[in-house]
Amino acid sequence: KYFSSGFCVVDKDKKWFYINKKGETVTSPTTDKVFDFEDGIAFIKIGDKIGLMNSKMTVVLEPKYEVIKSFENGYARVRNNEKWGIIDKNGKVVVDIMYDEIGNYYKNTTWAKNGNAFGLVSNGKFKAIDGVDKIWDFYKEDLTYARKADKIGFIDLNGNWVIEPKFEKA
Repeated sequence: KYFSSGFCVVDKDKKWFYINKKGETVTSPTTDKVFDFEDGIAFIKIGDKIGLMNSKMTVVLEPKYEVIKSFENGYARVRNNEKWGIIDKNGKVVVDIMYDEIGNYYKNTTWAKNGNAFGLVSNGKFKAIDGVDKIWDFYKEDLTYARKADKIGFIDLNGNWVIEPKFEKA
């Protein structure tokens, strides 16, 4: 595959493992599948659970999640028992694993669906936004779009409407 964080995943005799930039085999934590490194972190998998190791080949999160999505800006969405939350690269939970859907983590904020309510989670607290049935991810701006009564408008990181919902698409 490709080098990242100083390691490359290779296959020899139908067995995948890590090598360093000298071509030497590197011992990694036990894993049922060998994953590429991304930004100093690689997934490890035991049975149907996924965890994390760092580029020192040290387990930072024992396999405990059903799903860990790719990290974005140091944070990843995780799922257990059909509920979503967010962890950091050390495996620390930054948004509790309790939401039906969840967005990316931007400036300590994410959108989430809690039951039938959509809203924002900021500093661990969920704030529903009345009437909203979809919110999109925040990326590089402090605004994102949200849908209410089939119209699109824009909310800020506090869940306040900055542009009232009046557009068909955005």
